[in-house]
Amino acid sequence: MAWSSIEPTFPRVTSCLAPRHPGGGSVFVFLRSDAAPVQFHKPSRRRGLAHEKPSISPKSSKPMPMPWETFIPLGLLTVMFGASGTLLNAARRFQNDGKPPDYTVDKWDEMMQERNRRLTGSLRGQCVEEKAPLEFQTSSAWPVEKVV
Repeated sequence: MAWSSIEPTFPRVTSCLAPRHPGGGSVFVFLRSDAAPVQFHKPSRRRGLAHEKPSISPKSSKPMPMPWETFIPLGLLTVMFGASGTLLNAARRFQNDGKPPDYTVDKWDEMMQERNRRLTGSLRGQCVEEKAPLEFQTSSAWPVEKVV
């Protein structure tokens, strides 16, 4: 058996030193016969480019794949925030007879809400009658004190 038949075959690699680029350091280009050229930048003493990573030439570069599985928790969070906000808004409107909630309620509004509760049975309910019902004349919101 000949020695050349058992020798492993490696791709042919050649290297060359490219001229200086605007970043300040020299560039080594390794050319393989079966792959795209990969460039390694020599660190520059002036700008501190020691942490640069090799870059693949744009001719053969493919876009980075998108990790779609990360969108599942994002979608779940978005749906849960939307659903909980909608249900909270619906519950508040249901408590207020289908009207939006009152946020700035002063004494006058409290008195009117109490009057509306006595007339209609709910705080936000309103009556369209011009005159109060007869039961409203005797039912008073003021507590009755006994006279001794």
